[in-house]
Amino acid sequence: MKGSNVRRLAVLSVLAVAGLLGQAAAQSDPPAIRYFRTGARYVQAGDHEMAAKAFRASVRSDPQFAEAWALLGATLFDLDYWEEAEKCLLKAAELRPEIGADPDVKQMLALLGATRRPEEGVGGDAKWYFGLGAGYAAQGEVKKAIGAFFAAVRIDPEHAEAWVGLGLGLIDQGDHQYGLECLRRGLAIRPELAGDGAVKLALAAPDQKPAGPRIQ
Repeated sequence: MKGSNVRRLAVLSVLAVAGLLGQAAAQSDPPAIRYFRTGARYVQAGDHEMAAKAFRASVRSDPQFAEAWALLGATLFDLDYWEEAEKCLLKAAELRPEIGADPDVKQMLALLGATRRPEEGVGGDAKWYFGLGAGYAAQGEVKKAIGAFFAAVRIDPEHAEAWVGLGLGLIDQGDHQYGLECLRRGLAIRPELAGDGAVKLALAAPDQKPAGPRIQ
């Protein structure tokens, strides 16, 4: 379990949970629905570990319960269990393609998928991925930079510069909420990074794009 987890869970907003609860009413297995509703309550209370346990119980009770797979995947993503999160989200999308089309689910899957590359054995450590991300950022290839920075923090959740680079990249792409959370996670590890010009701009005007993720 990683410390200082990023608390995003965009697909677990109150409205999203309410919508999925409505869809869940058609499920034929009452225990699965009860576990699902319990998990949703834990999400709203901010207890994501207990939420994950409840959603696991829901999908064990009804393996075809796509909404429970989706929320289990999103909860695990937020708790940094990324490999398992990807499997759960893909399962949800397989069962209900419209879940896979959800913008937040698509973004999580894109981030998770961006860390896999054919030349996995060439580098592979957090420092290597961070250098790759910095190179992409310098070339203006922000989406590729985001994938590389995300790979770095998957390997080393204490890599402050990678969290900052990821945050700046996400803000550049319009995801201000998650971008700021990533920035703050990096700054919690290394507060001195707050002196970087791009970081100052992002924190002062979070709705404006910084000039790309420049942390070197």
